Order: sequence, then C-alpha cells, then structure tokens
Amino acid sequence: MRLTISSLLFALVFVAFVRAQADQRISQAKCQDYSNWAKSNPSNCNRPASLILQNSVRVGDYPHVAFMGWKTENDPNDYNFLSFGSLISEQYILTVAHSTKFGQKKPDIVRLGAVDLNQKDQHVKDYEVSEVTPIQTIPHVGPTMISLWSGYVSP
Repeated sequence: MRLTISSLLFALVFVAFVRAQADQRISQAKCQDYSNWAKSNPSNCNRPASLILQNSVRVGDYPHVAFMGWKTENDPNDYNFLSFGSLISEQYILTVAHSTKFGQKKPDIVRLGAVDLNQKDQHVKDYEVSEVTPIQTIPHVGPTMISLWSGYVSP
C-alpha cells in the first residue's frame, strides 16, 4: 500500500511538473519572439563578427538596447545619455539600480533603435519615462567587496 501511494504521489508531481513546463513565462515568450524575428531576417546574418575592431553596428543589430537620457540644462531638446538597459517587454526596461537616478532625477527618455546617439534617424524611437520602480535593493557591505576575491574570483 505504501509503494502504491508513493507511486501515485510521484506521478501527480511529475504530471504537474510537465504541465508547468508547457506554460511559458513572459520572458521566455519574448525570447522566442525575438528569435523568430531574427530568423525571419536572413539578410542580417552575413556581417562581421567583430564590433569593437570594425565598429560595424548596424540598424537592427540590437533592438533590445535602451539608452536612457536626461535633458541637458542648456537645451531641453537635447539629452545626455548616461546609461542603458535592456528592453524586456513592451513597457519595461531592465537596468542596474545606479542608472535609475542621476542627481536625484529619473531619466527623461528612453531611446530604442539607436546606432549613433548623435543622429536620430527613422529607426530611432524616443519614449518618455513615466515611472521608475526599483524592484529590489541589495545592500552592499563596506566600500568594496575585495574580501570575496581570490585566485579564482577577481575583477
């Protein structure tokens, strides 16, 4: 009897696990959408791999990169792009905590589709930042974390 109950419990847990795997999270669905989009644009595949040495970033290479801009003091139509993040859904940008405020001020815009921040072409879209919501704050102990470094872990 004990073996039968254990087997039944295992079967129920296994079925629940398999069912949970079938339902995709939003992040997984968005990753799949991006993958499908990339596969549907084969003309993007034959380009140099080295971005640093050849500076060959083209429009559409990194559509998920979001540059965060703050209005300049002299010209309200000009922005200083001081940080960036990743577009993770239609309404959310993921970035590091210290990029959410400069001088106690949230970013004014998010720019998507940019290759050159000094030029705004037809592919570039600017969006106003309506809200900045920190999800989690991790306290840092001490001025550095050098005590954690070793021969295996280092900057």
